[in-house]
Amino acid sequence: MNTGWFIAKRISGGDKKSFSRFIVTIAIMANALSMAVMVIAICLVSGFTTEIREKVFGFWGHIQIRQFQNNDSYEEKPITINAKLEKQVQSVKGVANIAPYITKAGIIRTKQDMEGVVIKAVNQQYDWDFLSQYLKDGKVPDLSTAETSRDILISQNISNRLKVKVGEPLIVYFLPNEARNGRPMGRRFNVSGVYHTGLEEYDRKFVLADMRVIQELNNWDSTMIGGYEVKLNDVSELDAINLQIYRKIDENLDAQTIRDAQPNIFDWLELQITTEIFALLLMLLVALMNMATALLILILDRTRMIGVLKSMGASNSMVRKIFLYNAFIILSAGLFLGNVIGLGLCWLQQTTGFIKLDESAYYFTEAPIHFDWLPIIGINFITIAIALIVLLLPSLVISNISPVKAIRYD
Repeated sequence: MNTGWFIAKRISGGDKKSFSRFIVTIAIMANALSMAVMVIAICLVSGFTTEIREKVFGFWGHIQIRQFQNNDSYEEKPITINAKLEKQVQSVKGVANIAPYITKAGIIRTKQDMEGVVIKAVNQQYDWDFLSQYLKDGKVPDLSTAETSRDILISQNISNRLKVKVGEPLIVYFLPNEARNGRPMGRRFNVSGVYHTGLEEYDRKFVLADMRVIQELNNWDSTMIGGYEVKLNDVSELDAINLQIYRKIDENLDAQTIRDAQPNIFDWLELQITTEIFALLLMLLVALMNMATALLILILDRTRMIGVLKSMGASNSMVRKIFLYNAFIILSAGLFLGNVIGLGLCWLQQTTGFIKLDESAYYFTEAPIHFDWLPIIGINFITIAIALIVLLLPSLVISNISPVKAIRYD
């Protein structure tokens, strides 16, 4: 039998009326609060990063293939549709879909107002699964017909500002390109649906329409496009797959991850992760200080017991183990309670969404929750490991306790 563990279990309860028992209770509650905050921080930040990444990747795909460009203009240099390239990209393990697209800036004009927009023009290869789940009204444009579709999908943001509803017409004006000098050109569309992703940067300016409309406006033939967007099955393999695709395409084309193409949102997400790490370190420090204080009080409260054990031949190492075991019991109780509280509140938020947010600032109306179990389990083990190492310092006080003085201690 482990004598130290046996004694630690016997004294862990303590006298319910003693001061040390009160301190132990405070230590457990403080550790529980620290762990609950750490668990909630992990779930919240993971929720933000996961949901926003999925929205950005869902809207733009994971990888874009287009000509090299030195600016961020929405007017791409045309490339030719390449069935061989599409087949090569589709053959890469992890690629879910490849679809051509064109973007072009325009101005929507109604009887009430006008609004600058960017048309993302696609064809029947486009994967509508992402936008379909964010449809608020109507349907996505039907691009399966042989004739050019005049359907257009607009955001709820644009719909509200221009007071345009599903089924109503609108006119989009485009500046003439180099091949077409003269006045702006207008095209009439019919609103087929309204979407709302919550990403203000996209909702406020992007609409989706038939690629054939933009090809005609740019004076391109049916084989010319702005680029390809590639969607993957697993975003964790993004960089590796992007490198494979880059090696397969022509030398005049560039394969770029959307993370590199649009770094602003991803830089903001990195800032949230940095904030999360700072919060975790702060809560870990609070937990360690609480445990160190509680252990010192336990040692002082059990000074007479320490003297008796030493007088009976117990070594300093054995007595230290008793208190470290006792600290481990207290720490485990606090972590267990903290995990129950933290995970419980996260589950409640995921189920009910009682924490509301300003969507214009945070991209969500409710705080998103994602249970990332590896970091949650990891922070528990890290807390226990670091705490036991740090608690070796206050336990060294035991070495300076004289058995004779300890037994006479009152």
